[in-house]
Amino acid sequence: MTNKEELGSRLQELLRRARTVGDSYKTQLLSSFTEQYKRSQRLSYRQLQLIETWETADLNDEALQQIFDWNDSYLLSGEMQSLFYSAVKYYKNNPPYFSKIIQDFEECKHAGEEYVPTRRNYKKMTENTFFHRYQKVGQKAPLYDRGDLVVGRDGKQLSGNLYLICKTTDNYRAARGSREYLALLIAQPQYSKKWGNTPHWSGKVSSVEEGDVKKFKMKGRRG
Repeated sequence: MTNKEELGSRLQELLRRARTVGDSYKTQLLSSFTEQYKRSQRLSYRQLQLIETWETADLNDEALQQIFDWNDSYLLSGEMQSLFYSAVKYYKNNPPYFSKIIQDFEECKHAGEEYVPTRRNYKKMTENTFFHRYQKVGQKAPLYDRGDLVVGRDGKQLSGNLYLICKTTDNYRAARGSREYLALLIAQPQYSKKWGNTPHWSGKVSSVEEGDVKKFKMKGRRG
């Protein structure tokens, strides 16, 4: 086998391995290297360096076995999958972080296939400080229940508005008090942030965040 034939075979083997483990990044690069080599029979020094690195480390037999073991562990763990799905939801609502991973995840979901993140990407997405804060908000029980009356806090945009809580949504951010509710606007002041003599009755359902409202307390009449 000539050197040119040998390099062509090495490229084909690396491409096969990259596809086997679902490494889209290396698959794309190796496909490009292969097409370039077919046309010109040449690769750059940097391309040859990458090929050697992948052969001796990233895509060698030991590395492939570690990837297979990781894939099996992930697919057998409902807890790991649930945590990753939560991370996907968080980053999808907070672009542009991990946008390519989210795109690949959505494509697999649409095709009815299970997406398996790499160990590295899984750790980066699920061990992020802001994602941990997001998790803490989601793990807390909602402060308000359906049917509760709440009023906009003073100094907030909703100040003085009276709402009837309809339900909580699945939306929240990595910030305290960010849990979202759907609420029916019962009344709001017309001319100021304080209650007026003639409140405006609306009947509009809108979203409110937990930290922007507080429980409404009916004031008793004095005798």
